[in-house]
Amino acid sequence: MFAFAAPFRTALSREVGRPPAAVEPLWQLNPWRGADLASFVVPGRPDTGGAIVREHPSYLGYATLGLAAAGGWNPAMLAVAALVAVSPGDELSFAGEPLGVENPVAPVFHSFPGGDRFRNHARLMLLGQLVLVGLASRGAARWRWAGMLVVAEAVLLSPARVSVTPVEAPGVYDTLPAGEATLRIVGEKNPQKPFFDQRFHGRKLANNPNRPEPGPLRAGEVLVVFDGEGVGRVVAGESLNP
Repeated sequence: MFAFAAPFRTALSREVGRPPAAVEPLWQLNPWRGADLASFVVPGRPDTGGAIVREHPSYLGYATLGLAAAGGWNPAMLAVAALVAVSPGDELSFAGEPLGVENPVAPVFHSFPGGDRFRNHARLMLLGQLVLVGLASRGAARWRWAGMLVVAEAVLLSPARVSVTPVEAPGVYDTLPAGEATLRIVGEKNPQKPFFDQRFHGRKLANNPNRPEPGPLRAGEVLVVFDGEGVGRVVAGESLNP
């Protein structure tokens, strides 16, 4: 299916005259912006490499869709369809690759109060999935065993998983100088992890680890630098600008 769609994506990008953007490898989880079109129908979970990432899976589930259809027509189906149309966000992508075109429904959503403030439209599919499950329950009421199909699909095929964050803190925090110095954390490290680590060292953070530019190291601050392997080192100084 992806091989068939590849020429379409390339031709579409050329037609609108936009350079293709970076590919999102975790498109099944929709960590940024909106829901990938393929994430609605492609089951399975990508390998995150143990990283802590934002997860907004929008997989609808074939068993859930089938039972919702078996339940017959219901106006709530319009709500699911509307949320599916809006959740891709401003620009459409397929299997991680941007198509180079805008979502035609996005301007309508932006016209509503607060509609232009969403950072990740894929979050809207949480509501859509809840409504879809309600519709599927109508179909499952006809066959009591059918509900087990939804449960099995959710466990075996859904991109969503219940994960447990390791409780170990990086050893670099054991080497911090005494006192209440503010930390500035930089380097090739997952942006969500420093906030989790804060429960161990209890220090203030001078920068937002989600932002690529850490800013200059100021007097009294302690710089913690992580390399690509997640190994950290402590640097203290007044004039260092990483």
